[in-house]
Amino acid sequence: MTNLIGQSLGRYHILKQLGEGGMATVYKASDTRLERNMTVKVILPQKQQSEKFIKRFEREAKTLAQLSNPNIGVV
Repeated sequence: MTNLIGQSLGRYHILKQLGEGGMATVYKASDTRLERNMTVKVILPQKQQSEKFIKRFEREAKTLAQLSNPNIGVV
């Protein structure tokens, strides 16, 4: 996977990699609009074409969106 550290994804500026698994890479990022740190999860390129994986990822995002915590955001 391409190293995203130092790059921006929309309003999120990637600060450092926190971890990587078989499906995604997780980064610590700065939300430039809200001026707070966030966690950003990026799907690995080889998983982006898997409809089954995309549905699973979307389910996870919907579950996270139901949580109420200032340190959790879903993009």
